[in-house]
Amino acid sequence: MAESRRARFRPYATSFGILLIWLLVAKVYSPQYALWLLPFFALVEIPWPGFVAFAVSDAAVWVAVSAFFLSFPPTGRGNLSTMAWILEALVYVRYAVLLLLLWMSRRAGENVLELPPPVSEPSAGLHPARVEFSS
Repeated sequence: MAESRRARFRPYATSFGILLIWLLVAKVYSPQYALWLLPFFALVEIPWPGFVAFAVSDAAVWVAVSAFFLSFPPTGRGNLSTMAWILEALVYVRYAVLLLLLWMSRRAGENVLELPPPVSEPSAGLHPARVEFSS
């Protein structure tokens, strides 16, 4: 059983999954972290709706954070409690999208690193030496 798992190791999907789990449990989320995820969308071959969902949710959170800070007095005119509620809801939407990406990475059609097949025949031009036992 362990041999079959080892024969289909998926390093990019594993790295993507670890990064997604870290983003889900981290205390802070920086917009820079979105850049860390971008190469994995190509390497793990996540379907495009997953990428679109991530990009839209991340952009929505960024706009909500900006609107929240712009609504503070003296220049702001927005309702702080409403802006805080919208921001919190969008952060939870981003968490849901990260969970969706984690699920997609487990099922993505990725290039799997396969172990080389065992060599049963000698290389071309090389023949094993005959061993004779004397009795």
